[in-house]
Amino acid sequence: MHFVVHRVRLLFYLLFIVWVKSDRSKLRPICTGANDCQCTKDVVICNEIAFTDNDELEPLRTPMLNLKSSFTAREAQFRKNAIAYLRQGGILPGHEKELVKLDFSFNHIYKIYPNAFDGMENLRVLKLSHNRLKNFNWTAFDGSLSWDLNELYLDFNQLKKLPNDAFRGLTNLKKLVLDYNEELQVTASVFGRSIQNLKSLSLDHCGFRTLDNNIFDELISLEDLSLRGNPITSIPHALSNMPTLVFLDLSFTQITEIQNTSISNDPKLKTILLEDTHYLYAIHDCGFCGLPALEELSFYNASQLYSIDKHAFGYDRDEEKKPNLKRLDLQFANLSELPVELFKEQKGIAVQLGGNPWNCTCENHFILKLDDGTSHIPPRCKYPKKLRNMTFDSLLPGSVCPRHVQIHRLFVSLAFLIAVLMVALLLYYLISTDRLRLRNVFYRPDMPHINYTNLSRDEPRNDVRNQPEVVASVQSS
Repeated sequence: MHFVVHRVRLLFYLLFIVWVKSDRSKLRPICTGANDCQCTKDVVICNEIAFTDNDELEPLRTPMLNLKSSFTAREAQFRKNAIAYLRQGGILPGHEKELVKLDFSFNHIYKIYPNAFDGMENLRVLKLSHNRLKNFNWTAFDGSLSWDLNELYLDFNQLKKLPNDAFRGLTNLKKLVLDYNEELQVTASVFGRSIQNLKSLSLDHCGFRTLDNNIFDELISLEDLSLRGNPITSIPHALSNMPTLVFLDLSFTQITEIQNTSISNDPKLKTILLEDTHYLYAIHDCGFCGLPALEELSFYNASQLYSIDKHAFGYDRDEEKKPNLKRLDLQFANLSELPVELFKEQKGIAVQLGGNPWNCTCENHFILKLDDGTSHIPPRCKYPKKLRNMTFDSLLPGSVCPRHVQIHRLFVSLAFLIAVLMVALLLYYLISTDRLRLRNVFYRPDMPHINYTNLSRDEPRNDVRNQPEVVASVQSS
């Protein structure tokens, strides 16, 4: 029976292809210079097309158009039309092998027939965003396409339950976008080994409240994962032990707490976004332990967040697993204080603190120097009352901790007095032990007034040795 069905299906496809080829001359020609599609370089642009038939505007309902064979179509855009389905041989017949990028966004597509993309062996990007797809069957991607497609966009459709191994055959798929399929149900069997080369997966606003623990186990190359806007109330266990994950977005979720090791053993995880998480109120002990590569953490507009444990990033004894953050965004949270231990091992970190009700006391004085100056609004004090609405950079020394300033001044004065006393004692010791003799350097003794006459060398000298009479008288006496 199965053999007969297969034969009938094959016969149907062959007849359809023959019909297409025989009827190609009847297809509507495009890029003829009229007010329809445009062909520039290697791009066919058929966006928001309305043909005039019998004085009435007829929207474009099919991509089965007659494009001259001399034109090479590497990209085709069919955005904002009334296309309802896609079938084999019905997309720019004769140009299938040339196509690298196809965009069917903002149409009415509700069905994709088997082998609809047959022959498109060079297709890399397929966009089916903003359509009416309720079911998805991998048979639409049968054929040569399975070896080359890199990006698949199925966001803003009406997909509900995906079949097991839904993307079978798409072995080169790198990016998959399923955002805003608001009743989507996925299990571990949906993401099979066929797409183990997938690097980016987006599941924003899909209505997930929980995720199977092993849902991502087969995605051994996954680097970017986005779960924005899902009503999950706690971090799923499925987000731990993901060895290749680099980027994780949990913004706009309903997570209330970051518990001990909620996310752990993700050795390459660099960025976590928890922005606009309006239910999040606390980050507990070791909430981000086991993430040694973590560099960026954002709680922007987590409007209820009021507590971050001093060991949220780990303990000193586990230094090899503690993250070395480069950026921490705490803008527009509900924080009034932070533990100083939180930043003990964080060197060179850029912190944004604007929009919080800070308590500018002596215990929190270190936060005055934390903000890197890039906050949307400058951080201000809310408490105590005398400092309310004052920005951190406008606070005068001593306004936050006047007692500390007084103690500092007293310490400096005391140190100066001790130094003077030590010098005085040293001088006294040197003088009393005659090791240091002092003299008056300004003393000048009185000297006798003696005049000396310089004798000329030519004047005779009255030497008594040259006067015999004088010598004789001296001897007689």
